Amino acid sequence: MKRFLIPNKLKSNGVTENVSSVLDPSKIYFPCTSTTVVESIKPDSKQTNSDELLKLNVIDLSSTCDESAVQPVINFPCTVISGKHRCFQSSWYSKYPWLEYSITLNAVFCYYCRHFPPHLTVSQSHTEKDALINRGYSDWKNISNLTKKHENTSSHKNAVIKYNSWLSTKKTGSVSSQINQQVKDQIINNRKTLTSIIRCILYCSRQDIGIREHKKINSTEDNPNWPCRDVNEGNFLEMIKLLSLENENFKTNFKSLPKNSKYTSPDIQNDLIKAASNLTLRKIVKEVNLGSNIFSLIVDEARDESKIEQMSVCIRYVYDSKIKERFLGFIELNELNAQALCNGLILFLNNTGLDIGECVSQSYDGASVMSGEFSSVQTKIRTLAKSPCPYIHCHAHRLNLVLVNVTQNVQEVGEIIGLLEAVFAFQLVSTLRHYAFFQETNFKIPQHCDTRWVSKYKSIQFFKTHFGSILKVLNTFKESSKKREAAEAKGLILQFAKFEVIVILVCLNEILNIVSCLSINLQSSTLNIGQCTMLIKAIKKQISDLREEKKFYELYEQSLIIAQNANISTPSNNDVSSNRMSQGSSRMTDYYITSTTDVICVEMNRRFDENGEFYAVLGVLDQTSKEFLDCETLCKFAKTFPFYWSDEFLIKLKYQCALGKTLFSSSSGLFELLNEVQSYKVGFEELKKVIELIVISVSSASAERSFSTMRRVKTYLRSTMKSSRLNNFTLLSIEREISGQFMDNTSASGGARILVPGGPKLFKEGQIVDFIFLYIIYMNNSNDRHL
Repeated sequence: MKRFLIPNKLKSNGVTENVSSVLDPSKIYFPCTSTTVVESIKPDSKQTNSDELLKLNVIDLSSTCDESAVQPVINFPCTVISGKHRCFQSSWYSKYPWLEYSITLNAVFCYYCRHFPPHLTVSQSHTEKDALINRGYSDWKNISNLTKKHENTSSHKNAVIKYNSWLSTKKTGSVSSQINQQVKDQIINNRKTLTSIIRCILYCSRQDIGIREHKKINSTEDNPNWPCRDVNEGNFLEMIKLLSLENENFKTNFKSLPKNSKYTSPDIQNDLIKAASNLTLRKIVKEVNLGSNIFSLIVDEARDESKIEQMSVCIRYVYDSKIKERFLGFIELNELNAQALCNGLILFLNNTGLDIGECVSQSYDGASVMSGEFSSVQTKIRTLAKSPCPYIHCHAHRLNLVLVNVTQNVQEVGEIIGLLEAVFAFQLVSTLRHYAFFQETNFKIPQHCDTRWVSKYKSIQFFKTHFGSILKVLNTFKESSKKREAAEAKGLILQFAKFEVIVILVCLNEILNIVSCLSINLQSSTLNIGQCTMLIKAIKKQISDLREEKKFYELYEQSLIIAQNANISTPSNNDVSSNRMSQGSSRMTDYYITSTTDVICVEMNRRFDENGEFYAVLGVLDQTSKEFLDCETLCKFAKTFPFYWSDEFLIKLKYQCALGKTLFSSSSGLFELLNEVQSYKVGFEELKKVIELIVISVSSASAERSFSTMRRVKTYLRSTMKSSRLNNFTLLSIEREISGQFMDNTSASGGARILVPGGPKLFKEGQIVDFIFLYIIYMNNSNDRHL
């Protein structure tokens, strides 16, 4: 209240004097506050009176709306009016709260009209208006009439309304800011709704569930009595309905979306799936670049439900001290020659963001178009990569070929497997037969598969364990009234109820029990070539040990027990020779010996040949070898890759090998060695890169697994699905680890920055919602203001 303190010499002494002549405004304190500009009720700049008041040296009134009306209570100076001493009365403040008193001018003003002056028309007089706005009013005799008259004017009422509106906007914000806030709130709600829609899409994709209905039914035309709520609109829209029933907020927000922006149309569904798929691919490429920056290529082909040949493309790389195998997508093939396959593969890798020059190995099956020595895919890829890029024949395929050759070269084994398939077919054609076998064994008879020998092992193990039960069921069907069924059962019994069958089943069970361990491990996505080599050596030795006399009689005793329990006649002891097969002639070294174990041993040695440069380097990386970390071998190997071929690289590698012989001698395997080298982070970069070259693929099992997903996605009900949509679905389904992160947190910050196709903006990797929003705008080529 310092601005209301008046010097003592200003006190009234009964003599009329000019207040301004004795009051020095520069010595009076007037507080100043910041000015707030409100666009919606800002006074007209032409009507402002600040300049005129300054000319009159009036600085003791409120300068902005933020300040309250100046109403000092002092000894007001008197003025002689009509022969009487008259002065302003402080009681008028309560009667007219809009009055402001200027000590400098000894006059009053209208607080509201000063800050919110009216727009004067030509017919209106400026005298009355200017009195309470510009000049001030000091006729204390007629002030009552003036105030009453002024308070009832429309201009004063409008000024009061504007002031109250200003107070309201000061609390809630301006009209424009309120509109902006409402828009922001609406956008937030729309994004929450779209987040739920995205989760529905991702859920269906990850679970291999069809999104749209197979056939849209119009209840009014096809069946007028069928209510609309019974129409199947597809899994996606039905899931939206379920969310609406369970979540009232989602229901409200979803209904509030404009009818042309529901984001549930088939085109939007495709856009959402494609955007999520693109983001998944870019995350994989990011891991490759941040990890070893090199990769191994895994490719295989299969036919989908539409009889279209699809080539599955997978890669294997090292990231975060772990081996990763990722699925990239399918390539639709119109031609099956090597050049067409190679061109499609290179184009696909370029579109994905991977450089073929960073490919250090390739793994396919044994088809000639893929593995041929002169003009196959592997030779063309090696030429384009400009590096050795060795071809690794899928070890799982090799093992399968070993077992196939055993059945082809050992007649008894092929016949037994054919007999087991016949028993399976016999029980499959009839529900009653199937139920009879199931009641007796409590298990279903395993189905055979030509490409999966694990299924044959399960089948052989089943028939060996339940030999007597299966024979019992066949005997019951032998008495069937159906002549054909009885004849089939009698034929199976004649072939099945033999001691030789039992012996072969027992021997095959023992052999495949060993081989199945290798088969399962070869399908692992984390198995490295060093572990694979050690496992193969162990399997070879274990199979060779089966040829020992002791093991043979052990299996023979098992066969006798099974035969006795099934009432099968067995040979007498005199029929069993104590001597095994004699050593073959030296002239027979190039031919197969017709015994199961010998054939398997020969085939294992032939198919899993350990001669090659990679295997030589593996020996150098074995800590038990005398040549552990031999610098000459490793440098020679590194020279074959152009991106490592430099004198500086080789010099550093030599010093690191010398130091590593002592530092890493306790490591127990190739991958353990890599982990120890990576633990130092710096100082062993060159050695780490060479070891990463060896951690390559050993099988194309990942590509084959992708075909299982393809058959679940592209069923006979979805056989018209295009290849691009099939790619997106299978990628989100197979790479569940990545798509699951999107499900858990659709706006989580990832760190890497991604260029949206066709768009100049960048988004963080984890912000899938923003990515998808911009992608939708790009795909629709329009500005969507709802998001």
